[in-house]
Amino acid sequence: MNNDAAELNNKLKEIAGHRPLVILGVGSELRGDDAWPFHLINAFKGLSLPQVSFIWGSTLPESYIKPIVKTKPSAVLVCDSAHLDVKPGALRFFDTADIAPEGPLSHRMSLRSLALMLEERAECKVYFLLMQPRNLEFGEALSAEAENSLNGLINTLKSLLK
Repeated sequence: MNNDAAELNNKLKEIAGHRPLVILGVGSELRGDDAWPFHLINAFKGLSLPQVSFIWGSTLPESYIKPIVKTKPSAVLVCDSAHLDVKPGALRFFDTADIAPEGPLSHRMSLRSLALMLEERAECKVYFLLMQPRNLEFGEALSAEAENSLNGLINTLKSLLK
């Protein structure tokens, strides 16, 4: 899916309208740009947002299926890094059908399988927000591109989720 800034904001607005909403961060906080969802989830720690849950799924997001289902979400937004063949830091939205059964991601269960399970068990819509990484090296910090995109996303979500 090719998202420009206006499309991204419209999609974020649509997703932010769902309640209860779960935002699930996936990846490794130790591998460069793969850590952007970790930083996203941490940016919302301690904030009380009505009917919005933030979960850091790390590299085993399937471990959080039961807790997510218990919240009875209207929607789940899964955030991760993926090779999208776009510029580093670019964010793209995808639906479950757009995600390959075995994607180039950093965890055991494919995100598509996770999404299908959540859609079935929680009877909710699952969205994916993926970022093109510049660097996935162990021990590296976020790239400037990932950090810029992350900061913009945090600011947008803070205003939309109030």
